[in-house]
Amino acid sequence: MSAIKTKRIALNETARAYNDARAFEYANSDDIQVVKIQMSITHPRTDICDYYAGVDKYGLGAGVYPKDKAPVPHFHPFCRCQMIPKYAGEYSKPKLNANADKEYLLGLKEWQRARILGSKAKANEALKTGDINSVFNAMKPERYKVKSINEVAGNLGIIRDLNETDNMIENEKFNKIIGNILDGNIIKDKSKQLAIVGNIPLKYKKQIESLLGKKLVSKDIAITQNEIWHAIRGSKPNHKKASSEDIYNIPNILASNKHIYFDKAKNNLLYFSKSINQTQHIIYIAINLNYIIKAFGEDNYIITISKFKNSDYKSRIKTLVKLRG
Repeated sequence: MSAIKTKRIALNETARAYNDARAFEYANSDDIQVVKIQMSITHPRTDICDYYAGVDKYGLGAGVYPKDKAPVPHFHPFCRCQMIPKYAGEYSKPKLNANADKEYLLGLKEWQRARILGSKAKANEALKTGDINSVFNAMKPERYKVKSINEVAGNLGIIRDLNETDNMIENEKFNKIIGNILDGNIIKDKSKQLAIVGNIPLKYKKQIESLLGKKLVSKDIAITQNEIWHAIRGSKPNHKKASSEDIYNIPNILASNKHIYFDKAKNNLLYFSKSINQTQHIIYIAINLNYIIKAFGEDNYIITISKFKNSDYKSRIKTLVKLRG
């Protein structure tokens, strides 16, 4: 991987973690009622940021949204847009304008519409549907779709029961571990070699404990620097390695609560998800419920990562118990 791509991934994921933490904070504040999307003063060219910061969908002004509906940056690589919280009493009651996207596009020149959506064809599609966000998101992998504050905060609430500050710290630790490994380096500070990336889904807790035959001793799921190193740079055959994009996607896989199985032979909790950039493969996350690492006075279950071909999926799950909420 080139140094430029490595830097881009590290910077973008750190910024994404920061904005997600802010979304969680705003969603849980009774004082914050609306959020304004503000572009950087050094924004270089017309793109999707202009739409999110410029459309008036709720009669509150350009780029101002009820907080639950506000889009959360990162809108594109190296995006520098910010969410500015506004407080109760600063704005009137929001009223959705269903034609806002179409009116916004019609107020632009053709080349501006094409820049915002990526092409004239996509701009024309957005004009026809009147839904810029849906057309834009349809071009993006799930991890990079633009989500509202409510959607992001909901995921973070599932991912782990931490306050917004701790949430951001764990995200930054996770992203820093990956960034260093992509650069061929390791973090020597032991306190920064492990990051929480998820938790045991509460709705499956009783079922898991019944299958396990004992109480769970922790809710936290963590990943170690060593596991990420072997997953990305190890000497396993290439088809078993996970890409950096798949590693970055682990918290989302754990948060989605889909395709979770229990291996009674090994007491492993298993998650499956399609690889982001190699769709013929499936990412396989195993959590050994017999093994605990204690870090910072807390017990953590540790994950291991691998990958296998789609064609092997049915045989892999044949003897497993699928968890049902």
